[in-house]
Amino acid sequence: MWRRSYNAFRKAFGTDVTIQGPSTSAEPKLSNGWWTTFAQYIKTNDCIPDTWTWHMESGGSQNMLESTAGLHSILNHYGLPCNNININEYATASEQVSNGGAWWISQLERVDAPGLRGNWQGYPGLRGES
Repeated sequence: MWRRSYNAFRKAFGTDVTIQGPSTSAEPKLSNGWWTTFAQYIKTNDCIPDTWTWHMESGGSQNMLESTAGLHSILNHYGLPCNNININEYATASEQVSNGGAWWISQLERVDAPGLRGNWQGYPGLRGES
């Protein structure tokens, strides 16, 4: 499905549209079979995203420096370009408080990446409820 969609967007829009991916919840690292399989696939099929994306909602075990280093290890191993990074969901529900937000923003700034806070609809603290 990735290659088919990639090719359809390229055919319709050329390089005028930025293709982002893979948008998985798995942390990028060489020991992660999903990431290495994806890297080999996009290399073989010449369907490399313009921006690397993934979620960081596993709680305190993840940080941007380690995740970015893991991504760069994969990219170097497979000879893929170090394109921009965009974390398309970060922070678990319990981390969506002022100090959690500051921590996440500082993580993103350290690697010069934009990010989007996850939307935990229905989590009481996000609506000012206790």
